[in-house]
Amino acid sequence: MLGGVRYPTVVAYHDRSGAVVWAAEGKKADTLKAFYDELGDERQARLQAVSLDRGSAYATATTEEVPHVIQCIDPFHVIKAANEAIERTRRWAWNTGPRAQAAPGSAAHELIPARGPSTVDQAHQVGPPDPDALSDAQLEVLHALRRDGSVLYR
Repeated sequence: MLGGVRYPTVVAYHDRSGAVVWAAEGKKADTLKAFYDELGDERQARLQAVSLDRGSAYATATTEEVPHVIQCIDPFHVIKAANEAIERTRRWAWNTGPRAQAAPGSAAHELIPARGPSTVDQAHQVGPPDPDALSDAQLEVLHALRRDGSVLYR
């Protein structure tokens, strides 16, 4: 237990709608190795792919115990990483925009309008990448990002 927080290792079977098939306290390589040991050689051999979080402990355990399987990052962590990258890019675009580069109080700063929330600032509201799932307001932001040649649109 680290700092009063308990970390479980949970194994789910994706072919059965994510049914939990094994769980134990801990998030070290040895914790997951205990699961692989419980599976036994025959069931280990039938494994084709596993999804893991991005920590190295589970990847190490999997490489050592079942080296033949394909290792994938679980969907939660893929989406989390994508959202973090988009947010970092949005902040970068906001901080390097024309108004941000002009010195406050300078003539150039005064000439660049502060139009309220910019499309860069609103980009985090765009949501799902499926255009059919976007609201009219989200589509407007997306179109403005494309029109402006924003790095966020790319």
